Formats: sequence, structure tokens, C-alpha cells
Amino acid sequence: QKANYPYSCYHATGFTIGSKGYVGTGRLQNNSYTTDFFEYDPITNAWSVIASFPGTPRRGAVSFVVDNKGFVGTGQSTGGGSNNFYAYNPTNGTWTAVASFPGSARTSSVAFSIANIGYVGTGNSGGGTLDFWAYYPATNDWIQKPNVGFTPRQEATGFAVGGKGYIG
Repeated sequence: QKANYPYSCYHATGFTIGSKGYVGTGRLQNNSYTTDFFEYDPITNAWSVIASFPGTPRRGAVSFVVDNKGFVGTGQSTGGGSNNFYAYNPTNGTWTAVASFPGSARTSSVAFSIANIGYVGTGNSGGGTLDFWAYYPATNDWIQKPNVGFTPRQEATGFAVGGKGYIG
């Protein structure tokens, strides 16, 4: 058993940079959404508060890592869907706004990274979606990629292994 996450929530998002894990946003037990973010250190088996996510409180956001920065965005906020994205730099503990996701506002998408590119797609935008996008941090640009299959999907899972992305 390891140290419990500080909140009881669901639809949070998380990523790994180096030897530490980062988890935040989500829907709390009282049905409110949060911007809180935490870092987990497996050496000390402890969670630490880090800078809050600067976007609106949300659940169902996605995240990916490129160049030792964690990128977090999309999701459902109290005002509806959110397309904004932010990058977390663990070296200085700050969040920076990056280009907003250009697809429709959505929650419960998939995301992963391959090399120096982040990928985001599918999800719930009033129903399942098929579109897929690549984010290039070096130029701060999103480029649409071919749709994923023929069946709209939401709450799928995605990961990358060996230079290829998988969605199921």
C-alpha cells in the first residue's frame, strides 16, 4: 500500500515526468470540479501540492508529456467544455498557456505522446467523436490527423509504445 491520493475524486488526469507522478483536476465527492494538482514522489511515498492548474476547474481532461513538460487540457468545466491547454514545467513549478485545442470542446478524450508530439482525440462532445489531432510544442501548433476508425467513441484509452499510438 502506498500513500493515498489527497482527494476522493474521479475523472482526474495524470502524467509522469522523470521519477515523479502528477495528478490533478477532476470531480470531487461534493460534485464540484477542482484545479488542484499534486506531485507524487515514490522515494518518499508522499504527495505534495504543486501550483494549481490555471484553467477553469474541470473533469475529464487529458494529458501528455513532451520535452519533460506535462500538457493538460480539454475536459468539462462548470460552464461546459474547455478547449484550453497548459504546460506544466516541474523545473520551475509553473504552468504556461499554450495554443487551445482546435477541435470541438469535449471531455473523456484520449491522449499520448510520441517523440516530441502530443496527440489528442475522440471523446464526448455531445456524443462520441472520431477526430484526432497532433500538437507540436516546438511551433505551438495543432494539426488535424485522420479520424480514428468509423465508430465515434468516448471514454476510450490510449497509449504509445515503440513509436506507435494505440486506442481502444
